[in-house]
Amino acid sequence: MNTIQQTVIIPADRRLRLDLALPDSIPAGQAEMLVVLSPSRTMKSGKSLLRFAGCLAESKTFAGDPVAVQKALRDEW
Repeated sequence: MNTIQQTVIIPADRRLRLDLALPDSIPAGQAEMLVVLSPSRTMKSGKSLLRFAGCLAESKTFAGDPVAVQKALRDEW
């Protein structure tokens, strides 16, 4: 079983038309599809935390072995 997550906007007529590109790992032919809808949680400011994803990738503070970085941070306390 594969799980694919996609954010959609439900139109006023409640008719959702999907154009979903499937990965090559899903074979052609008959398949069962399960649709689970859950309300999207938005922050009060309307901004997603995803905008911060990858911001520390080039940080000198967090460069190197992740375990060593965590140990160094704990040792500071």
